[in-house]
Formats: sequence, structure tokens, C-alpha cells
Amino acid sequence: MKFCNIDFNIPDRETLFLRNENETKCIVTANAQLIHFGNTIERYFNFMNSNDVCFDGTIPLKVARMKNKKFKKFEKLSGSEIIYDF
Repeated sequence: MKFCNIDFNIPDRETLFLRNENETKCIVTANAQLIHFGNTIERYFNFMNSNDVCFDGTIPLKVARMKNKKFKKFEKLSGSEIIYDF
């Protein structure tokens, strides 16, 4: 699902690990600063939209949920938390 022109394709921890089972991709845990970079720097935009992206910021996630009710199923996945699952 798109938010601020970025394709957020990892809604939760379960999806993250099911999706990456057979392929190696970068996981972008996007906070407000990375979302801004993705919208102002083409290189960041291309990188983010060609890899797995999840929310790593409370404010961006809340704003996404306010703009689109389909983001209700998304959860915040910070890189410092999911690293232990690997």
C-alpha cells in the first residue's frame, strides 16, 4: 500500500518473515526522515520501492492510518526490535 509515494509492503512481523523465506532483499524500516528522503532523493525512492518497507515511526504510522483505514492492520516494526528475530 502506498503512503507518501512509498510502497509499504510489510504490514507485520509475520508477513516479513514469510515473505523473505526464499529470497534475500533489504528491509527498510522507514521513519519520517526516510520517508522524506524517499520523496526528495530519487536514489532513495528507487531503493525503497524495490525492497521490503515497513513502518518504523509512530507518527508516520498514525498519519497513514488517519488517511487510509486499510493501514489499521499495519504495525510499527523497528529495526532494533526485529534484528533479534533473525
